[in-house]
Amino acid sequence: MIRVDSFGPKVPQMVVDEVLARQRDIAAGKLHPFATQTGLKDNAGHLVLAAGKTFTDEQILGMNFLVQGVQGKLTK
Repeated sequence: MIRVDSFGPKVPQMVVDEVLARQRDIAAGKLHPFATQTGLKDNAGHLVLAAGKTFTDEQILGMNFLVQGVQGKLTK
């Protein structure tokens, strides 16, 4: 789900290597960027992800909420 296609000429090679390594880790299931250690609440205070859990790809694609601290509403 996460892919970086190119880098500008001013991006240091060390940064390119690190980003591509993390991209491979995500693809291999070793790194979960949508994991939480403390739980995740929406801006209405409802728990949407329990502590220690991570969103599935389907859940990420279906996200339709604002996180705690963000003011506003989404249309349903």
